[in-house]
Amino acid sequence: MYYQRERHPDLEFSDHCSLPPSSVVNPCFQPNNQEPAMDLGKKKTQSAKDYEVPDSKATALTPFPTTSQKQIVPNRFSPLQIRPEIPFKSMLASNSPKPTNIQIPNSPEQFQKYFTKDWFEDIGMTPHTEYPTGLIQKDFIRARFQNPTQLWESDNSLKDQRYYELILVDSHSVEITHNPSISNEISFSKCVIKKIHAITTFGGFKEFKDFSVRHPAKGFNYIDYKNAWFRTFFMRPFNHSWFFTFHSNIDKHFPMWFFDWWRKFGSNIQITPPSVQKGFQVFSENSNHSSYQKPLMFHAEFKVPWIFAWDFHFRKIYPDPTPFSLIRVFKIKWWSKFQENTYSEHAVRHYLSTGQKVTCQKGDVKKEKSKASSSSKVSKDSKFMNMPEDMKKEFLEFLAQRSSSTKTKSKESVSSDPIGGQDPYDFQDPYNF
Repeated sequence: MYYQRERHPDLEFSDHCSLPPSSVVNPCFQPNNQEPAMDLGKKKTQSAKDYEVPDSKATALTPFPTTSQKQIVPNRFSPLQIRPEIPFKSMLASNSPKPTNIQIPNSPEQFQKYFTKDWFEDIGMTPHTEYPTGLIQKDFIRARFQNPTQLWESDNSLKDQRYYELILVDSHSVEITHNPSISNEISFSKCVIKKIHAITTFGGFKEFKDFSVRHPAKGFNYIDYKNAWFRTFFMRPFNHSWFFTFHSNIDKHFPMWFFDWWRKFGSNIQITPPSVQKGFQVFSENSNHSSYQKPLMFHAEFKVPWIFAWDFHFRKIYPDPTPFSLIRVFKIKWWSKFQENTYSEHAVRHYLSTGQKVTCQKGDVKKEKSKASSSSKVSKDSKFMNMPEDMKKEFLEFLAQRSSSTKTKSKESVSSDPIGGQDPYDFQDPYNF
């Protein structure tokens, strides 16, 4: 079912229904948690060793009690009440997916905004028959997910977000890089999709693979592997985002369930600039894939990147008098710094005729910028050396004030934009793998 997400005055960034930063941060940044903290300001590509849990800190699994140990405990819960029956026709009319498309951006400014996808996850009903305020929403979410590292229904405390992230890293399915902010909290992350295992390549449903590092869960099966794709990226709502792209050598024989993953976490052609949409049109006309497969295949073939985020929202999805439900919405956006020429109409036609793809020339641009910057620094240094002493002092004070102002603006941009106000190319280059 599709509902366009609506902003509410009580849900602005400083007061929206997010979990408290101290409780939502990734477990690797919690001082008393089982994982060590990252070095402040350093970006590091994750390896399996980063998820290792020493035996001394591992939580031992409690064995099932024997018959003699079992105790009969009185039932302290009251009987379930009979819920009012909802007419089938009414449910069918209200819950059937509506053919509503993502709002199409029509200006450069709109390409910087997030657009809510036309699918959401129904987490469950709330007791609220009226739209809850921001504070009530916060309290409800805290009570609903008491473990901030498991923002989904789970019956195993060992299988948290870090566990599923380790599965994808240890199986060489992804390459993940986290970018810690000033507060030592992951502000945004990058994920390069390298491989998606089908049941045949995994070894079957009975196959159990051990982790390459110590972990109390020991390993994973195919169900865990599949769940990892749907749970790893629920790191934090509201103020965290993922930068996605595909690896150059990605195997494009995707299992069917990955198209379901794409529907939730993947991009949408409608949010891309006209040049990319024309490239997709040419690709689509020359592709033998089904219509629902073409967007994923286009992004995988040409490594088209996108940015993903998610959050919670309260929505009445059933007819009255049914109360509001808690849902998870999925958001995506285009980034203006992405190199459109590598997946434009010209790039696609060039690939179809020659079999070669247009590559990003970003490395050459970096060299030119480096040369210009170096020559500029030399010029400034020579002028500075010839300045009188009083002018040198004033100039240094001016630079110090400008640096302080820039840092303040940087902090403000990080708090207002889940991508941290950063150009992804500042810390990652999706074209050099």
